[in-house]
Amino acid sequence: MNDGETYDVTVQASFNNGASYCIVGEICLVTINNNAIAGQQSIALNEKGSALNLWPNPNNGDLLNMSLHIADPFISTVSMDIFDLSGKRMIARTVGIQDGLINTTIDLSRSSAGGDLADGMYVVKVTAGDEVFTQRMVIQK
Repeated sequence: MNDGETYDVTVQASFNNGASYCIVGEICLVTINNNAIAGQQSIALNEKGSALNLWPNPNNGDLLNMSLHIADPFISTVSMDIFDLSGKRMIARTVGIQDGLINTTIDLSRSSAGGDLADGMYVVKVTAGDEVFTQRMVIQK
């Protein structure tokens, strides 16, 4: 992978040591940015010029900051789901958006499974109309 290059990426989980895979989410575009400050933010951009920004990442499992700018100013809500690597949905939230913009904080301590998210890697999927953003998030306490 080269700095500045954009790649089509899917997230897949295997339950049988790689003999077969389950797809978690849709194909998303990921741009490699070796100039980012390590451990601070994860940013996803798509072909429509929309952008999702999550921070801090790695996260301590308490609060996740999210900013989103989408192309369609008429969408009023977006859904945010957080999955563990087995594909189990751990958190599901609906967040209001106005004029195509969100700046909010998500409480990660209220998972759907009850209790805190365990240390490890998770997949964050944000859906706004027909736009889908998928990013990884690491919990380190």
